[in-house]
Amino acid sequence: MTANGIQSLAMNRRDVDAGGLLSVRGMLLSEKGLFRSRSRDVAPMEQSGCGDAFSASIVHGLLNRWDAQHTLDYAVAHAAYKATVEGELSWADEATIERIVTGDARGSIIR
Repeated sequence: MTANGIQSLAMNRRDVDAGGLLSVRGMLLSEKGLFRSRSRDVAPMEQSGCGDAFSASIVHGLLNRWDAQHTLDYAVAHAAYKATVEGELSWADEATIERIVTGDARGSIIR
């Protein structure tokens, strides 16, 4: 699957329900197949920068040679986290996002 040099393709989807809850999920197509994330639901402050956080996290995972599912889960968690903070930038470090991925956030986003 390296047509035109493309080895991976990722996308995210964000939906807001009638109550204002934001659901973030994604897919990653790689040489090893199609991977899907679980949905991450958060009460958003704003969505600007969520796509950037997702894309940057995909690149981060690929450069660090993480497996595809972990890369995708990390990217979705980072996009969901970004929706909970104001501004266009995410200042989250890797450990913060990893806690969300592993479920160690105890049901909340830790800032």
